[in-house]
Amino acid sequence: PLEFNLKYLAASGNGFSLTVGGGLSYNFVDVEQRVTVSGVTAKTSKDKGLFGGQVFLDLTYDRDPWFCGLEAKYQVTEDWDQTDYSNFRLGVQAGLRF
Repeated sequence: PLEFNLKYLAASGNGFSLTVGGGLSYNFVDVEQRVTVSGVTAKTSKDKGLFGGQVFLDLTYDRDPWFCGLEAKYQVTEDWDQTDYSNFRLGVQAGLRF
């Protein structure tokens, strides 16, 4: 996806920070269907870009140069081909700043 987000970060003095935000997105969907009739398989494929938006929340612990955290995002997209592509994601992040 291509996203344009605005974020607000609130940091505490003990290394934790909370980020909330939201924004707009453009998501690429590629659908592949396979149909088998009398032992013969036919494959069709179609794709489309869908507009949407998202809201998210991140909780991060930062102990320079290391950081780790949890993130949650709910993304709403246009329906296409009678399918709702909206989704909810949970993630874990860890890294090293250099």
